[in-house]
Amino acid sequence: GDALEVFGRDDLCTLASLYWFNTSMASSIRLYAEQFRKPPTLAHDRPRIIDAPTGFGVFAKELLFVPRAVAAATTNLQRWSVFDRGGHFGPAERPDAIVEELRAFFRPLR
Repeated sequence: GDALEVFGRDDLCTLASLYWFNTSMASSIRLYAEQFRKPPTLAHDRPRIIDAPTGFGVFAKELLFVPRAVAAATTNLQRWSVFDRGGHFGPAERPDAIVEELRAFFRPLR
């Protein structure tokens, strides 16, 4: 969608200022650059990468998608939710939906 509609000018200016004044843009995108340079290596030989109960929230305009089959094979997948709106900053765009989703995820784990 429209970033100005979702966040507003003040929030976007504040966010841009934080990166600009702290000269932290390069370090903030370093993870993305490293992730696409070579495949990750694991520090263990377990079949699942993540053994803890795991939930995925997939946003419609996300930059990178993990297929559900991959998530199920490599994690202890307990919940898979697809959101009709939102993108890379989904939790900031849809905070109420995220709160509901977190509650629904953790409720059976109490």
